[in-house]
Amino acid sequence: MALAEVVTGSAATALGIGSLVMLPLVWRGYLGRRAARAGRMGTYGQIGLFWWPFGAATRRGAIRAFVPGLLVWWGGVAAYWVSVARRDSAGPAPHADGVVQGIAVMCGVNFLLALTVVFFNRPKFLVPPPSRNEPGALAEIRDNRHGRRK
Repeated sequence: MALAEVVTGSAATALGIGSLVMLPLVWRGYLGRRAARAGRMGTYGQIGLFWWPFGAATRRGAIRAFVPGLLVWWGGVAAYWVSVARRDSAGPAPHADGVVQGIAVMCGVNFLLALTVVFFNRPKFLVPPPSRNEPGALAEIRDNRHGRRK
């Protein structure tokens, strides 16, 4: 195992652990709290995603999709470590290929769930409770185009 692989995997694992530490705060609505940072007013989530290129509605959706996004991240970390361990194993490891494929399928499903949270704010059990009554990005964009602002 090369040093670069260990550093890459360790950094990804550390970011995942940091996200797990933040998960209870995010679930209680931390990313939706108002804050002023560097002269900008917005929520912690909006300030953290200041670079988001797809508009304000999808930015709010991406903030809501923290939980399924975290599942996708951990799936990628697990697949990375299994593939590195498989390549460094002495003999053939046919079960490792199946594990990586299973993790890839789970990541794909979680990514689709993240997209449904962003665009439709569904399924509600994946959305933090303070954000469950918000409209999805598609409903918000539709309402803004038709002049139905709240």
